[in-house]
Amino acid sequence: MSYDLLMVEPAGRADEGWFSMASGNMAAVRGAMTDLGMLVPGADDVDAWGETALPVGIPVHKLSDNGGWRVTPREISAALLAYSMASHTDRATARGVYGRWDEWVLFLVDACETGGFRVE
Repeated sequence: MSYDLLMVEPAGRADEGWFSMASGNMAAVRGAMTDLGMLVPGADDVDAWGETALPVGIPVHKLSDNGGWRVTPREISAALLAYSMASHTDRATARGVYGRWDEWVLFLVDACETGGFRVE
């Protein structure tokens, strides 16, 4: 199984606003993101919090299968804030877990600015 992550509004990007990774890589990325505080464990109810609630990260279930989940800009923004607050050592560890980590983070930044992304 693989994961295709498609920006909701790619805004004419040359790469068409997508990122793909194998399921083994996604498992490693989920682990690193959890360690960095970027993911919310459990949490189907996060979607029910509404627009006024402060997001605390990306719900882990949205990166656990390729069932068409939409990851919102608010969720991505909270995840990126957690990443920015992590220590240099912890960020370096994440880079070691997945060789394309820096590209992944750039994808998250771009997706945050273009309406989020879908997981397929």
